[in-house]
Amino acid sequence: MRSSGARAPCVLLAAVLFMFATMEAATAESKRVILLHSFGREFKPWGEYAATIREELNRQSPWPLDITEHSVVTARSSDEEPEAAFVEYLRTLFVKQPPDLIVSLGAPAAAFAQRHRQQLFANTPMVLTAVEVRRVRYSDLTADDTVVSVRTDHLPVMQNILRVLPDTNTLQW
Repeated sequence: MRSSGARAPCVLLAAVLFMFATMEAATAESKRVILLHSFGREFKPWGEYAATIREELNRQSPWPLDITEHSVVTARSSDEEPEAAFVEYLRTLFVKQPPDLIVSLGAPAAAFAQRHRQQLFANTPMVLTAVEVRRVRYSDLTADDTVVSVRTDHLPVMQNILRVLPDTNTLQW
């Protein structure tokens, strides 16, 4: 399932609940969900998306949820060693009980999840969210993957800046 364009967290929740509905019913057993943060839990706006996702998942899930959160700060580095160590850490954490769902927040976490999909959780449903549509490797998606992307148009942002601050000559990102 793919979705693009600016989407509210409720679109993600619908996708997640659909994925949960297709899982084997184990009414008493909790479902394990991993939230992979690109920049950490408190970075805006991704932290706010994550909070909404957590709240809605807990509110709407027919199962108890065990949600764990991990910051994939190594995904922003070009150094391979810390990333390999982080992959091994995740594999070790979930070796006996794999997660039922993986949700990535932001482009670095989405890239990390796609890069290491086969090493980590090849058969676990995954949702890539809060990622710019151009940053998703669509050819690498599996049947168990859902994308809830955003599309950023920088021209209106620049025009708005120049309207508010007409003497602006330089912008630094």
